[in-house]
Amino acid sequence: MARRWQSLTLSGHRRVRRYESRFGSLYQKLGQGFRRPKITVNIIQPGLIDTDMNPANGVFSTEMLKAVALGHYGEPQDIGAAAAFLSSFDVRYITGATLNVDGGQSA
Repeated sequence: MARRWQSLTLSGHRRVRRYESRFGSLYQKLGQGFRRPKITVNIIQPGLIDTDMNPANGVFSTEMLKAVALGHYGEPQDIGAAAAFLSSFDVRYITGATLNVDGGQSA
């Protein structure tokens, strides 16, 4: 059975944290609502990831890194690894969860 997933991004929004918490609540409820086997609903919440729009050597990167426990930007592969983990059948008992892939920024 193929796993399906979708990614939504919200950049530049003034109230991102409030939106994310509401979005998280939605996914928790969806996770509870899908009680059929093999259907899980989870969120990957990325932190500072080195991309073209948010480069690790950008103007504000030094200041932004002060909030990251590991002290460096993540790479797109880090998000891919989290998605692969959550979509594997080895974690079929995880649903309604938020996985922060942020180097400890949310800690």
